[in-house]
Amino acid sequence: MVIRRFGDDDVSVKTPKERQDEKRQAKLEEMQQQIESGDLVVRKMTAAERKKFPPKPPREKKKR
Repeated sequence: MVIRRFGDDDVSVKTPKERQDEKRQAKLEEMQQQIESGDLVVRKMTAAERKKFPPKPPREKKKR
């Protein structure tokens, strides 16, 4: 977290990583609530589904 000073006040500004982590955590909490309420069911893929949807190869990292 970055703290910026404006006059006599200290204002904390979240970094993009912190905002991203916060959004991810909120989504995970929402998913957990849906699982607990029965609106969302998490299950293992069947053999037929694994064959139809194989794992994707890892993406190449971008060069900067």
